[in-house]
Amino acid sequence: KGVVIADHTNVVTKQRIMVPATSDEFNATLLGLQWQWNHNTDNTRWSLTERPGYLRLKGNYAKDLLGARNSISQRVQGPASSGVTLLDYSRLQDGDVAGLAVFEKPYAYIGVEQKGSKRQLVMVNDGKKVDSLSLPSAAGPRIWLKATATDKGFLADFSYSLDGKVYQVFGNQLVMGLGLSWT
Repeated sequence: KGVVIADHTNVVTKQRIMVPATSDEFNATLLGLQWQWNHNTDNTRWSLTERPGYLRLKGNYAKDLLGARNSISQRVQGPASSGVTLLDYSRLQDGDVAGLAVFEKPYAYIGVEQKGSKRQLVMVNDGKKVDSLSLPSAAGPRIWLKATATDKGFLADFSYSLDGKVYQVFGNQLVMGLGLSWT
């Protein structure tokens, strides 16, 4: 595929159409250019090499998602976007939360929360937990999380899957505020 370009000298050239990367298998030694850290990162708290094929993020205390230093994101692409991640939560410790978010103000996320020996799926919208579900131990320590955002009403929805194929809607809709104002 390509596009034909005519310049001021009427020379016609065929150029390859380039689009930004939107997916990652985390099999390189560096993060792809589609990723951005939401804060100055602590490079001792993430790795692409400790478990090849995975991005390992190591938790640190944060009051809420807005203050979590080891969060990583991509920009929404197009009028409607969705992101899916496979979360291995086998190494969560008491007090940890890991998941997938639509990161703005207000923010919302779906994730796994560890309290003592209990693990549950949670959905947080604008800083308030709106749904929770105990995770069955038979499902194993992996869950697929999905967030879908649209420019029609600027809404985001969240869902989860235990097999990576069939997704269940979870929680409520986020009405996106379209920005982060730090003032």
